[in-house]
Amino acid sequence: MQFQGLHVIAAAAIICGWAGLAAAKPNDRYLEEHNQAHSVVDKLLDQAKKGDPKAQYKLGSMYLTGLGVTRNDTEAARWFSVAAEQDYVEAEVNLGVMYYMGKGLPRNFGAAAKWFRKGALHGDPQAEVNLGLMYYKGQGVARDYDEALRLFRLSAGKGYSAAAYNIGLMYYNGEGVTRSYAEAARWYEQAAASGNANAEYNLGVMYFKGQGMARDTVAGLKWIRQAAQKGFPPAQSNLGAMYADGRGVPQDDIKAYAWLSAAVDLGYEPAGDAKETLRARMTSQQIVAAQALKDRCTKVHFADCD
Repeated sequence: MQFQGLHVIAAAAIICGWAGLAAAKPNDRYLEEHNQAHSVVDKLLDQAKKGDPKAQYKLGSMYLTGLGVTRNDTEAARWFSVAAEQDYVEAEVNLGVMYYMGKGLPRNFGAAAKWFRKGALHGDPQAEVNLGLMYYKGQGVARDYDEALRLFRLSAGKGYSAAAYNIGLMYYNGEGVTRSYAEAARWYEQAAASGNANAEYNLGVMYFKGQGMARDTVAGLKWIRQAAQKGFPPAQSNLGAMYADGRGVPQDDIKAYAWLSAAVDLGYEPAGDAKETLRARMTSQQIVAAQALKDRCTKVHFADCD
């Protein structure tokens, strides 16, 4: 079986959402402990109708998640909208996400950019990275790599890993900056240190290839494995191929098949052909064992399953 070629994922992080849904957790706990969903909703609804933006935001969060109410994206968008009009930052970000996704209201990149901009002006790192991504892609605004980079730097400076990943990508591709693998690796490492799976995978690939750093297959395997254990399909697929070929790890068809199957289950098509090629050389007992390993790994969300 031929080892899959390692390639850096050359796509920017997707729009990040949702903002501040942890704020709904007290309600979640309240509902679980006291089973008084209707009284919570009635109280919030009364406060929201009186113009309390925090209550409006929480009500929107409940409709978005189906917490204590029937899930309703249209109602979520409505309550986020009235809270956002009162400069409630988390509502501004979530309303932007809903416009971007076309969730609960018609998709509108211009409106999404408007609300992300409002959130960014309030210094929200999620709004900054989302608005930066729209400038990077030219969605709802004219494409502007300089503005995208400025916003990503603001967000990354506040510890937002998706922003650091995006800066790494821009340096890797030479988009709006002079291409520098060393700078790309530095930003990927910052994002990876915060657990960003995309960054972990790309950093691992760069270690394997010796791009921007000395070639180090041990470090490369470490980062790719960490991304695979977070459920990142390209990392799972390549880790499976490594086990299949014994590249950097002991050759093990059962582990190879398990990791390739995990990637296939998550819709990663490149792993499909590799899985079928591997299957042809395995016994039925090995396939059963590999499937059991994959199932166990899935149940524990791939933690410590390798």
